[in-house]
Amino acid sequence: MTASDFFGSLFITFGPLASAFYFGVAYRAYLTVVSVAAGCFWLLGSMVATLFWLAVVPLRDSIFWTSIVYSASLELARMALFWGIMKGEKLTRVRRERILSEENMLIDLTVGVSFAVMSALATQGPLIDLAMGPGTIYTEHCNSMSIFWSASLQSFMMSICHIAWSFLAWRAYHARRRFSVALAFALHILAAIFSSLSALSNGCVPSLLCMSVLTIVSVVAAYRPVRKSIPSRVTLARLDT
Repeated sequence: MTASDFFGSLFITFGPLASAFYFGVAYRAYLTVVSVAAGCFWLLGSMVATLFWLAVVPLRDSIFWTSIVYSASLELARMALFWGIMKGEKLTRVRRERILSEENMLIDLTVGVSFAVMSALATQGPLIDLAMGPGTIYTEHCNSMSIFWSASLQSFMMSICHIAWSFLAWRAYHARRRFSVALAFALHILAAIFSSLSALSNGCVPSLLCMSVLTIVSVVAAYRPVRKSIPSRVTLARLDT
């Protein structure tokens, strides 16, 4: 029962991500390279956050500040990755109009999916040992739902947020919109804080509710710059001539 509960919950986490990777990333070789690079940058951001956590002793006793440092470190890693991609675009002298069209959206999606997969693995990976035991696993902090389903729902919503933040941040860095950059950082920090609520007594349900609202806000925040950056048919016709 425990194993089926665990592996069933994995479909909620990795099913949408696998579909997004297959239909949006895997069929282009350069996007696969970008996805691997994004995963490496995620690991780099996590490593920096871990080293900072070990160096600053007061952080070890505060979930709040640990969440802020961790999320800020990951956003800095995303910023560094986008900066490197933009520098590569300038070196290859690709026309800016083309970069802001379909190819640009695929880069957004690729980075978002890679960050989402790495975060989901970090969340679901430690639960493998518990999946081998009997019965349904609950925690003392959350007795209203299985730990597997709580973690999978958190990972699912965080995955959507990562993709939305990638769309938001990529266009913000391109257009040098400081407010959008700050918004991406703030949303990620809030997501980390809301996720940490599940460590409180009976905090898993409030955590999921807060994450649901934040997921909607992140998607809405990313939709407007994405819609504006999609070129019209007239623009595409001019580029093709």
